[in-house]
Amino acid sequence: MKSLKVIRGAFSKAGNLMLMDKGRKAYFCPKSVVEDNGWKKIEDITFPLYINVNEFTYNNLDDNGNPLLNADGTNSTFTREDVIDVFTSAQALADDYADDFSLEILKKQAVKSTASSAGLTEANVNSLLELAI
Repeated sequence: MKSLKVIRGAFSKAGNLMLMDKGRKAYFCPKSVVEDNGWKKIEDITFPLYINVNEFTYNNLDDNGNPLLNADGTNSTFTREDVIDVFTSAQALADDYADDFSLEILKKQAVKSTASSAGLTEANVNSLLELAI
């Protein structure tokens, strides 16, 4: 996953959104994310936005929704970077990241506490932590 800032966008006829960074690289924002944010037209969006994207691979489909095949019989695919989270400020994106990071810390603390309560040595607890998370 990577995080970035987008400065403009355009809706597709299907209700999806293409968001663009200042380097003119576009990111696909699915209709579900558009609807979650209550956007109906581009004027509903205050730029810049801060986004998390992930790369996904999809099948190319024919007009009936069936996968197109390569000459060797495997599915024909394409890869794109899709928006998975949208934030109205860089700070909100950073706070979300920090929250994920603190979750990892809490998980490690819980494992350490449980292992110590079970009577494991500090070396065994540290070995367990390396395996668990």
